[in-house]
Amino acid sequence: MILVIDDEKQIRILTKHFFGVMNNVEVEAYGNPEEAYTEENLSKTTLVLLDLEITGQQNGIEVSKILLKSKHRKDFTVLLYSGSRDLYGKEITDDRLESLGFDGFIPKDGSGLGPLEEVLNIYKERKANKQ
Repeated sequence: MILVIDDEKQIRILTKHFFGVMNNVEVEAYGNPEEAYTEENLSKTTLVLLDLEITGQQNGIEVSKILLKSKHRKDFTVLLYSGSRDLYGKEITDDRLESLGFDGFIPKDGSGLGPLEEVLNIYKERKANKQ
């Protein structure tokens, strides 16, 4: 399963359509991080697509730190999915990204589909390695 955590409703709709409808991948999308990272969800998850700035709630870094504590963490990949690698005016470098619990960065772009193709490839590779 792909778990999407993003406060933008249109991103949740786009990812559910792209992964679920167009590519027949189980996907759950949440605007509220606390609803997303339940043990039940994490036990089924192969990949987490996590927004950096989540309005009015935990940001992606805080959520990533919580995910690091999950007993299922070794079973899923966490990708930062954001318009930039910048949080509060400070760039998140590759080294810092890893230290914060992310396995990679996927940029949001205007169309949304190019980066999502990359996510789909990462998901398929990770799922194949789990079996």
